Amino acid sequence: MSRAHMLYDDKALQSGRTAQHRWSGPFNSAAVFKSSVSQSGVLLEGVYRSQEAHHIDDRQKTPLRYRALHVEVTSAQRRRWDKFGQEMESNLVSSKKMNTGFLNSSYKKVDSGGEDCMTYDDTVKAFRTGTELDSWPAAAHAHCVVVWAEESEVKDVEIEFGQKVRVRTCGEGPLVESITV
Repeated sequence: MSRAHMLYDDKALQSGRTAQHRWSGPFNSAAVFKSSVSQSGVLLEGVYRSQEAHHIDDRQKTPLRYRALHVEVTSAQRRRWDKFGQEMESNLVSSKKMNTGFLNSSYKKVDSGGEDCMTYDDTVKAFRTGTELDSWPAAAHAHCVVVWAEESEVKDVEIEFGQKVRVRTCGEGPLVESITV
């Protein structure tokens, strides 16, 4: 009697569905994913739920491979940049305490310029590209958003289903700049 099923679980190796698509014109990833806009993007924290492989063939017969990662959102913030182009920490509250006197004994609340936190609906709107790309992968779980990554970028990243992830997107779309576990 074999006990191999008890020793080896290959569920993490299963990549999910694979879809083949034809793009009507030349596929320009910067235009489609709105990633050419510098100094913008979303910092997304959530739980990794599933993924899909997408193979896109454009009119020039260039094979492009992307992964659509389904992430259940726990928090999302807009990314902020200073005037020198360096990324700043996101502002998570709308007010801050400010010292009013010489000693550290008196404070007043001051408006800090607004929150960078995003609701789930704002996050979904931020990841819409306005192309046929929006209709390909449907979010498989409640409160999930779909972020896209080039297959070459995520093939070496080991993420298990149900694991917490932190995703940085570039530009005004769903293209992943970095993903950490």
